[in-house]
Amino acid sequence: MNTPAVPSPLANVVSADDQGTSSADDVEFDAIEKLKEFEVLPTLYSLLHDLQTGHIKAKDFDNNAGSLRLKLSLIRQYLSQIEGISETVKSREVKIDNLKTKNYQKWELLQRIKSSIQDGQPALEEDAADDANTKKSDTEANKDADGDVEMN
Repeated sequence: MNTPAVPSPLANVVSADDQGTSSADDVEFDAIEKLKEFEVLPTLYSLLHDLQTGHIKAKDFDNNAGSLRLKLSLIRQYLSQIEGISETVKSREVKIDNLKTKNYQKWELLQRIKSSIQDGQPALEEDAADDANTKKSDTEANKDADGDVEMN
């Protein structure tokens, strides 16, 4: 008899030593892939069909819903592994706005560097002067009552 080769459930298991460190993206991708495999509706329909045809009584519905509960519990567990799934829309919008602001500031810096290079001037003269003034004011702010400079 020819029996089809069934892959071992452990065939895809990779130890932490084999793959190095697992990133959050890998965990999130695995959770999404596992969620795609879940089919809750067929289980629910078969349970409702059994109830409707009389194979189970209404009072036994709760006892027979165990497989459905298990699937829903696993779905909740996989959803919790996805980063940002419980984040509110407002907090996500704030993060996006912050990233846009930071990206724009970086773009402005790169444009200043580009223009200073094209003009043949040393790059970031203004920024160096601003940094020196900032350090000076920080040092003055850290002086205590005796005039000694406190180190942060």
